[in-house]
Amino acid sequence: MEVESSVETDAFPTFKTILIAGLAGGFVLNAIDTPWSVLVMVPKMKPFFDAQGFASSPLTGPWFLSVHFLFTTVIAYLYSLMRMLHGRGLRTALTAGVIMLLVNRAFGFANVLMGIFPADLFLGFSASMVPGTLIASVVSGWIIDRRC
Repeated sequence: MEVESSVETDAFPTFKTILIAGLAGGFVLNAIDTPWSVLVMVPKMKPFFDAQGFASSPLTGPWFLSVHFLFTTVIAYLYSLMRMLHGRGLRTALTAGVIMLLVNRAFGFANVLMGIFPADLFLGFSASMVPGTLIASVVSGWIIDRRC
């Protein structure tokens, strides 16, 4: 006897769809995280790094902008995998975002534990990364669901 699943399943999205969803999510994450980071957190971070003798690199900003796009593309891919088991929608999109956010923040918190980065700066950067990631996850999931 075969048991039918009550979870809605869909075809796996194309690479193009995942990429579009990831790039859209990255745009949203950058729109939320970058202004906060540049206007609020960088001025707080600069004295700390100056005291350590670290010089600012002109590649830092472009690096984080690019990594945000990669980060949200991984979220879009993870959502695509998860929706086949758990169904499409808000809960699955947020779960994919939370999983990646936990990985991201765990690596950041490791720097706090090692004394490389102060806890107040870690929390300050998290203030925009957390909501930005969750909103980007929902946007990415929404795009995938509309295209599949």
